Amino acid sequence: MVETVSLHMSLKEIAYLAALLGNNELVGMDNPFLSVTQEQFKRELPIMQKTLEDKQYIEVNFDGSIVVDELVAVVVNLCCGCDGYLKVDAGGREIQYYLNQYLGIEMQEDKSGECVFQVWPEADAIVQSVLNKIEFTGDDIIGDLNTFTLTGQVLDKVRELVDDGKIEEASSALLEAGVDALTAGEMVGLMKKPDDFASILFVQMKDARACGLQDLTWLKGRNALWVVKIIVSDEETLYDFSPVPLDSVNDVIKEFMTQVNSLLGVNA
Repeated sequence: MVETVSLHMSLKEIAYLAALLGNNELVGMDNPFLSVTQEQFKRELPIMQKTLEDKQYIEVNFDGSIVVDELVAVVVNLCCGCDGYLKVDAGGREIQYYLNQYLGIEMQEDKSGECVFQVWPEADAIVQSVLNKIEFTGDDIIGDLNTFTLTGQVLDKVRELVDDGKIEEASSALLEAGVDALTAGEMVGLMKKPDDFASILFVQMKDARACGLQDLTWLKGRNALWVVKIIVSDEETLYDFSPVPLDSVNDVIKEFMTQVNSLLGVNA
């Protein structure tokens, strides 16, 4: 079993430490100080420093200089300068991962709104962490449901019709796009309200800027679990919908994470 380390920090503490370490921005997090006045910051700063000192995340020297704990510095610096940013949405529960070739950091909010960081030192441990977040239960009846592909324009039109309660028109739009009647009925119900959903978004980073994107989404319908893959080309964006068995989820995640690790330069 891989040993891990947990750290607890508020978003303001993270942003303060990031600035203290010379970073300009945080990946996947809003700057909590943008709406804070200079006077408010001056009032909050000594309280924040005392809290961080009590946690032993920083050490304040007699001359006022501050030394950040080595592990805390690694975590905060990776949140600002990761090679890859991974976001998992498991039925509305969001978990973020900050990755490089050597390390992975998992972050999610606890009930108090504080950010909880788990430091994962091995790629396999990160993959297992992602696997543990996504699970589907219920009916697994694919039957005669078929794979199909929609353009972004058609998908937006169908969603809009479903949102407006125009179910028959939404079904007709899917039929016109080449989707069979049985699958179209499943899709309309799915877009109205999926029984469950999950998604993985991976953003490859370079110099704190996105330089690549991969996305995978699962939607649980009445009769099947659907995996949605986005196909981006110079001409248009396509959405590929495929009904898959429930027990295929782990294999799909492992394949996705293998691609992520390859992009990060992680040795197999």
